[in-house]
Amino acid sequence: MRLKTLFSSIVVSATLLSIPLHSHAWVSNVTDSTGNKNIGSATLNWVTGPWSSCDASSRSCGSSTGKQTRSVFCNAGNLNGSNATVSDNYCQSVSSSIGARPNDQKSCSRYWGACPPPPPPPSPPSPPSSSSSSGGGCSYSATVCGLYSNNLGRAPDAGGAAYWQSQINSGVSPAQLQQNFMAGVKGARDCNYTGNKAIQC
Repeated sequence: MRLKTLFSSIVVSATLLSIPLHSHAWVSNVTDSTGNKNIGSATLNWVTGPWSSCDASSRSCGSSTGKQTRSVFCNAGNLNGSNATVSDNYCQSVSSSIGARPNDQKSCSRYWGACPPPPPPPSPPSPPSSSSSSGGGCSYSATVCGLYSNNLGRAPDAGGAAYWQSQINSGVSPAQLQQNFMAGVKGARDCNYTGNKAIQC
C-alpha cells in the first residue's frame, strides 16, 4: 500500500512539473545511490548535450560542409532523487517507451562570403595591322603602304590607295605594279622626293 501511494505521488509530481512520462521507463536491477539493485529503483531517459560548433573547414569564399557533434547518454533517475549515467543498453532495452537513441552528430555548412566573379577570358590576339607591316602608320594593305613608303616616303592618300589596291586585286605582278606606280607619280612634292625621275615630273 505504501509503495502504491509513493508511485501515485511520483506520477502526480511529474504531472505538475509537466515531465513527459512517455520519455521515461521504469527498470529493475539498476544500481541506485545506495549501491543496491532494487526492483523499480530508477526511471530511464536519454539526455543530450549541446551541439558543437560546425567543423567545416574555412575557405576564402563560398560554402564548406562539415559536422556537429553532441554527447548522448542514458540517464537513470533514482527514487531518492539522484541521477546516474548508465550503459546505453539500459535505455535501448526500453526504446519502445522512451524512443531510439538520439543522433550524436549531424551535417552542417558554413558560408564564407560571396566569391568574386571569374575574370573574363583573354581576348584573342589582334591580327597584325598594315601599319605595323609598313612601319609608317599606314592603314592600308602592306603592299599599298610599301609602294608609297618606299617610293614617295609618305602614307598613301585615300584615292590613290583605293586605285592601287584595285590593281593588286586584279592580279598585276609586283614588277608591273612598281612600274605603273612610278609612271603615275606627279606633283611637286612627290617629284622632288623621287629626284624628278618619274615620267610625269
